Amino acid sequence: MQYYAAPMEGLTDRVWRQAQQKWFGPEGTAHRYYAPFLSPPENRVLIKKKMAELAPAANPGAPVIPQLLAKDGELAAWMIGELRALGYTEVNLNLGCPSGTVTAKGKGSGMLRDPAVLDAFLDAVFSHAEGPISVKTRLGVSSPDEFAAILDIYDRYPICELTIHPRVMRQLYRGQADRAAFAEALPRCTMPVCYNGDVTTPEELHALATQFPQLSGIMIGRGFIADPALLRRARGGTGASREELRGYLDDLYHGYTELFGSAGCAVSRMKAHWFYLIHRFAGSEKLEKQLRKAREPWEYEVYHAGKKMANLLLYKFLQPGRPADSFLREQPGTPVPPQRCAPGPHLQDVRRRNSPSCPHPPINKKLRRPCTGSGAEKAGNVKR
Repeated sequence: MQYYAAPMEGLTDRVWRQAQQKWFGPEGTAHRYYAPFLSPPENRVLIKKKMAELAPAANPGAPVIPQLLAKDGELAAWMIGELRALGYTEVNLNLGCPSGTVTAKGKGSGMLRDPAVLDAFLDAVFSHAEGPISVKTRLGVSSPDEFAAILDIYDRYPICELTIHPRVMRQLYRGQADRAAFAEALPRCTMPVCYNGDVTTPEELHALATQFPQLSGIMIGRGFIADPALLRRARGGTGASREELRGYLDDLYHGYTELFGSAGCAVSRMKAHWFYLIHRFAGSEKLEKQLRKAREPWEYEVYHAGKKMANLLLYKFLQPGRPADSFLREQPGTPVPPQRCAPGPHLQDVRRRNSPSCPHPPINKKLRRPCTGSGAEKAGNVKR
């Protein structure tokens, strides 16, 4: 069974793709990585900064499949030609994004509202573009019953692979993926089919492969961000180690700092990753609140959130459902985080942070930030 990494805006970019492959090895690598969608410019002038995401030199390793979000078929065909010139063979069409800002423009799953418009779009694309073109879709706008008419249109074109996320547009990501509707539609598909939706554990991957052996692949999204070692575990390998998670998170943070030219922007992107990571272990509510409050790079770095939470993640993967702190206390040789203070600037008890026994930098009472330099002790009103 082929495993694919889903395109997720703001998450599965080149920084993440490289960090995930580096730290979790060949066994943890997807067969394909679908890049977050790219919209072709109406003036047909490519923006260098956006195209850098798909530069072949920036995407070594497993194959990357670019994805297009468009409603003009001829414009999409032109963009496919530009991507072919970069060396990409397959290009994916996004007909599944449920975001309101996307669907309001008639793009993504918004195109599923009108089968005639969908048919005209695909006709223009396949009439003007050459090479393999795949499609990612939903079942419809408001009801899975709409998919029969939509599938009739897909079957008219030489789609190299159809990825089906069995939800409708109006669901967004609420509720459960409708696997019964997927099972009903699968026999009517004339092209290879990939499943996508609510796959978060190795057991679910194996169950899908057993239930639908005719699938060409299984695409995982949120589950892959929450557990970057998911595919390695599915292939019989180990879960993420403490060292791997530390290196992975550090590479993400520093990679985003370099990409954006701003550590502040990197902190915002890291929060998006932690939104999924942090829910992989129990007893993390307090740490989640601390992470949300971080606004500046120094706050994130003082917390050492990546390293601290990496320890917690490790034990959650080994024994799901147990309180995170209990794992830290039970593992021999694993340091327990200091209970006398939290390593952040928003302490309610500044004096406790500034006590001689605290290992963290003193806090400047006026600026509410760690003291640095030769005047640190004076600024923090504490002698060390």
